[in-house]
Amino acid sequence: MTFTINAWLDKSTPELIVTEEDTGIIVASWVGRACDQLFQTGVVSLQELNQASKAGIKKLVKRLLLEYASEQMCITGIKDCPL
Repeated sequence: MTFTINAWLDKSTPELIVTEEDTGIIVASWVGRACDQLFQTGVVSLQELNQASKAGIKKLVKRLLLEYASEQMCITGIKDCPL
């Protein structure tokens, strides 16, 4: 599977989306405050988004997918999460 990261950070409501390239299916997305929080907590940085290294992008996609899965587990109650 190949993934694409699209980020619109200069919008009034910033967005970061991870899409499965072959199908176009969005597998993870953050909008507004949730997107800002990714940067504030260090999950992702502007430098990482701008890198051209395939290995670096692959690591970033993995980290974003794990973060998204963790967030979804908190939302559904599968995992206890701090407020």
